[in-house]
Amino acid sequence: MQSPAEQLDTTFEHAWPVAKWSDFCVLVGVSGGSDSVALLQLLHRAKKRADALQATKGNLVVAHFDHQIRPDSANDADWVGQLATEFKLPIERGHAVAPITSEQEARDARYAFFEAAAARVGARYLATGHTADDQAETILHHVLRGTGLSGLAGMPRIRPLNRSLTLVRPLLRLERASLRSYLAKIGQAYRDDPSNEECIYTRNRIRHELLPHLEQQYNPDVRSALLRLGELAKETQAEVLFIVDQLVAEVVTFATDGSVSIDLKKLKTSQPSPHLARQAGVRIWQNQGWAQSDMSFERWNALAEFLLSDAALPPFELPGKIRVESLGNTALLSPFKPRQ
Repeated sequence: MQSPAEQLDTTFEHAWPVAKWSDFCVLVGVSGGSDSVALLQLLHRAKKRADALQATKGNLVVAHFDHQIRPDSANDADWVGQLATEFKLPIERGHAVAPITSEQEARDARYAFFEAAAARVGARYLATGHTADDQAETILHHVLRGTGLSGLAGMPRIRPLNRSLTLVRPLLRLERASLRSYLAKIGQAYRDDPSNEECIYTRNRIRHELLPHLEQQYNPDVRSALLRLGELAKETQAEVLFIVDQLVAEVVTFATDGSVSIDLKKLKTSQPSPHLARQAGVRIWQNQGWAQSDMSFERWNALAEFLLSDAALPPFELPGKIRVESLGNTALLSPFKPRQ
């Protein structure tokens, strides 16, 4: 019979089979907290088991980013560095070069570091320690912000970051409590970040105030309900995107100068719903690599209304200086280019 720790090792192996990654370089984001330390332990143990059967070609590289939000954050960086030494793993360390004032800025700086570090070490995968708890919080956060269907799906388990690097969240179906129990059983310490308890950040307020309130007053199993909602939304979104990709292939032309042309006559003949038109816009933005962070529902909706309107609407500009204009039966989306 397997021990509890061995059972979690097996669950992790099913979530991300070692055969899929052991011949590649995997960059492991490690903050020092329980989730990321558990991820490193699970990956390291899985790699050792694989190497015991047959030597693999890949390697693990620890990556730690210091947001420098706390005065003592360098202690976490040193602790993670010592952990990497104990595991006999190389480490990539980075830190914020400008003051971070929001959760979005922290995320952007962290992932910019991860992508640069992955390029330096030749990593094929970036593994992060997001858990089922994080997923439930994310879905609820998106609901509060007025998300669309894709937001209800939460964080994807696998997402390409660029042409050579794929983000993987192997712990997305595991609960934080089970990971902490696992660490206790194998005698692995971790760091507690005091800022995670501060309710000045929206995510922390959701974690420490809103979710406990919902559990106590409305539904003790609210986290599972949110995760089920996410799974249903993900399945529905996959069906929608299949239709959207067909629509984009029929009516959109991507020019070499970075502009995008949309055949409005063909688009209206297809009679897409506003939702499909919005999703087509999202697909165009993804294809062009245009920033989506400031594209709110209202802006996606404005684009959809422009594309589906029977009247000639005036040109307008979307975040990222993307100009939208009508040229007869064609809509032209073009990024602003400064004169040489």
